[in-house]
Amino acid sequence: MAVSLRDRLSDPALARVLYRGSATFLFIYVAGSAISFGIHLFMARALGATSYGHFAYAASWAAILIIGCNFGLKPTAVRYVAHYMTRREWGLLGGFLRTSTRWTASASAIVVMLALTALALMRPQSDELGLTLLLFCTALPLLALGEVWNSATRGLGAVTRSQLPASIVQHTLFGLLLAAAIGLRNGQADAGTAASAFLVAAAGTLVLSCWLLRAELNRQAHPAEPVYARTEWRAAACGNVLIALFQAARAPAVVVIAAFYVDAEQIAFYVAAHRLANTMSLGLLGVSGFVSPLVSGSYAMRDFAKLQRIARLAASGSMLTAIVTAVTLIAFGVPLLRLFGEEFESAYTALMILACGELAAAAVGPVGHILAMTGGQRVAAAIEGAACVLTVALAFTLMPDYGIVGAGIAVAAGSVLRNVWMFALVWVRLGVRSAPF
Repeated sequence: MAVSLRDRLSDPALARVLYRGSATFLFIYVAGSAISFGIHLFMARALGATSYGHFAYAASWAAILIIGCNFGLKPTAVRYVAHYMTRREWGLLGGFLRTSTRWTASASAIVVMLALTALALMRPQSDELGLTLLLFCTALPLLALGEVWNSATRGLGAVTRSQLPASIVQHTLFGLLLAAAIGLRNGQADAGTAASAFLVAAAGTLVLSCWLLRAELNRQAHPAEPVYARTEWRAAACGNVLIALFQAARAPAVVVIAAFYVDAEQIAFYVAAHRLANTMSLGLLGVSGFVSPLVSGSYAMRDFAKLQRIARLAASGSMLTAIVTAVTLIAFGVPLLRLFGEEFESAYTALMILACGELAAAAVGPVGHILAMTGGQRVAAAIEGAACVLTVALAFTLMPDYGIVGAGIAVAAGSVLRNVWMFALVWVRLGVRSAPF
């Protein structure tokens, strides 16, 4: 269902809403990342390398475990809340919100119980790292519930407000609480102090997330007896949790494989190149975050013409941003790599290869989100799994001879496979071409 340039220009309001909303979404995300970066710099200096390492280690485990806590309900909440709002199915909306909250709480309880059991077996003695891990385990249910409630708020159309708790408020509150704790202890703080501040910040952020969701529901929804479609919701959540697991595993897997073939210095070079290449995905990130509820709403009404315009505008925006970033990396990649250290410029070739993979992702727009918002999460999970397998297989094959360049080829090839396959699937399933041309 191709849409001509004239057709696209006939709906300038949609383009303004999409690009303005995506830019705002991205601005809040970047601002939150900048605040977090500043806090981590402060924490590294205030706590010292050892204590900061304990905090970072515990935070890394929390980032993995929370995938099990929210059980794939983040994208599921965006999809179904937007769907039921568009169709004014208030009973199903209420039933989904109740069920998603209960499932998140139950999944979090199971994950926390397993994590605490493992912690008791592996670290029976109470020490700084053990206390830090314990505090992060305690924070997991708060973080998971907050993520699901913020996703529900985004599904209601309050995309900007849904970003504020996790991106701005949590980081800011954490920084203030940490600074206060360090001041009260006359500068004598450790990872446990930081984790305690993080736990309190997570609790405060959860209260705000709950308030924002209730405010949007009171403003937009109507009271109704809850209606439940648990089988359908469970199937969608299971597909989405697999997608999250494959996405989370792909990049770390390459780093782990690299350790078998290259030294720590080369791994550092690759990680620096990967971080720079990831800047090309910022436009796609902003577009994807904003368009998800629009895609779900359009699909709920079977308005495929509007869905086509959304997909094409989203792909155009992400592609333009990626091209600008790619030109910058081509021209200034070496100086940017030197910011990590003079010897890091040797990663320029790997950076260019990784950039090709990011460009392929930007060229087809938010195809993964389109599939997740239109009931294609199972096949999307299969594609993510295939891309992960290809990436790992190529990494084992190429890295012995080509080092981090081989790692870059493996990651880029996985990205191309994933995005071309999803683009074709969106076209076949929905008749929608998610591309700027």
